[in-house]
Amino acid sequence: MADAFTTTGSGYGTNLVTLAYDKLIETNLRVLPKFREIADKKVGSLTHNGSSIRFQFNTDIAETSVASATLEETVDTDSVAIPATSYIDIAQLELGRSVLPVKKINLMSIANIDPWVANAVGFNMTKTLDNAVLAKLDAGANIVRVSTTSGTQTTSSVYEGVGTVAAKTAITAADTMKSDAVRRAVTKMRAAGVQTKAAGMYVAYIHPEVSADLRTETGNNVWRTPHEYQAVSPLFGGELGSWEGVRFIETANATNTQSGSGSSTTQTRVYNTYVTGAQALAEAVWKEPGMEIGKIEDRFNRFNPVGWYGIINWALYRTPALVRIETAASGRPNA
Repeated sequence: MADAFTTTGSGYGTNLVTLAYDKLIETNLRVLPKFREIADKKVGSLTHNGSSIRFQFNTDIAETSVASATLEETVDTDSVAIPATSYIDIAQLELGRSVLPVKKINLMSIANIDPWVANAVGFNMTKTLDNAVLAKLDAGANIVRVSTTSGTQTTSSVYEGVGTVAAKTAITAADTMKSDAVRRAVTKMRAAGVQTKAAGMYVAYIHPEVSADLRTETGNNVWRTPHEYQAVSPLFGGELGSWEGVRFIETANATNTQSGSGSSTTQTRVYNTYVTGAQALAEAVWKEPGMEIGKIEDRFNRFNPVGWYGIINWALYRTPALVRIETAASGRPNA
């Protein structure tokens, strides 16, 4: 008679040898939010609470020729009116999201879920706010685009309504970030009098796939690493270095979408790089977003809502202070 083995996977061992779990539960991979820090124009002196907040700009007195401004010694001059202010209005945007874990899941779970619930809700808040700001940046009208049209690669742009930009669908896989695209954005902003953000430089937010092309294209002789200028100004999180008067911050949250006709494997993936100057974006806050512990009345206190809530909104403020560069990336040209 053959031996009958008592094993881990059958008979006696079936209920005694079980799957073990690590009680330390890790988060998924995450890209840290970056874009809210662009909003460097805040409410300065609010008159009262309201449904919207109006930001106003003084309008300069119209320039005149020297001849028109020349005074006659014995003749009084006519005064001119001070022009009316211009303005932008930012309406309230009520934001929030909540989860509702019940008491029983904490009692029955192999791990304490409270820290994870707080972590998950907090990250959802910061990511939602980042996406809201990103939507404003993606709507900017100043565009520099590297594209191939009729077999020739060009850098075209439209800035404050002047110029003609090539169609986004004209961007091919070979149309990666070029030095000329950055120079063009910087030149337009300087010519418009846009003020710099930090250490006398503009600040750009760039996708990692695009930053690799930029650093390869510019070469080591012109790219400055952060340690060369960090004494002048504190570094931004994710800062790579500077070039052509722009400090570059790397973030995988930068918008990238497929463009063109055909299948997903033949369409070009187009990446947005955002070059910003001072006061490119305004932020209006009625209630700073934060964590909220809700309350649902039940006889056994079993329902424990946790969420975040805030009333906040953004708008492009000084429109010349934002230029969006659209390019492909050699590391990921398609899907």
